[in-house]
Amino acid sequence: MIATAPTSIDTPSPGRLMSLDVFRGATIASMILVNNPGNWGAIYKPLDHAEWHGWTFTDLIFPFFIWIVGVAIPLSTARRLEQGQSRQQLLGHALRRSVIIFALGFFLNSFLYLIDGSLFRDGFSAWFHNYATTVRVPGVLQRIAVCYFIATMIFLGTGIRGQIIWIAALLAGYWVLMIVGPWFGWGTGGLEPHGNFSEYIDNLCAPFASPDTAPFFGFLASPKNASLIWALMYVIGLYLIAYGMYRRKWFLKS
Repeated sequence: MIATAPTSIDTPSPGRLMSLDVFRGATIASMILVNNPGNWGAIYKPLDHAEWHGWTFTDLIFPFFIWIVGVAIPLSTARRLEQGQSRQQLLGHALRRSVIIFALGFFLNSFLYLIDGSLFRDGFSAWFHNYATTVRVPGVLQRIAVCYFIATMIFLGTGIRGQIIWIAALLAGYWVLMIVGPWFGWGTGGLEPHGNFSEYIDNLCAPFASPDTAPFFGFLASPKNASLIWALMYVIGLYLIAYGMYRRKWFLKS
């Protein structure tokens, strides 16, 4: 009788959260789907962004990524704290990672300028002028980098109560600025696609859109806070859905 070797079973590596990995994979698959909807002239509505007010399935992809970042923050910081790293070291690690993520995103935005032949066709001076004036600084990875670093700073410097206060302050503050910004000459007023406070900031510096609170909800929902927080967020989530549908006449989806 020939002995057979036991069948190996792949198990997740220690410290990994399988549910988060599954959700990340599903989000990446969804991103590929909405970025390749088939015929761009006849897109299935859920696979296209809302023109302005409202939201579709496509509009959930980026918040999903940011939420994933938020869930991962307590997991990664807890391991590093157990290894004896200080909060200053953790912040330095977050800054270093944010810079790398931002640089990768900017490189992807710049890559087409390097391979389209314009450098050799137009000469360096004309190429550089076109590149410097038209290259898109923000992008998905850049936004993730900024959100990740700010969320890490808040997570390391506050407890649950402070994090909830930050969530409320960011949401309320953004709404107030959108409404009263024009009083100070910040935009022309209103919540229309053009002339609002958000567009004013976009034109002033770089279009990083509104303060994204998804990472804060993410680290509130981490395993560290267990089932009580999950139940609380479920109830709050249902309330916010109802509230969002009610207040849509006064504010935007973002």
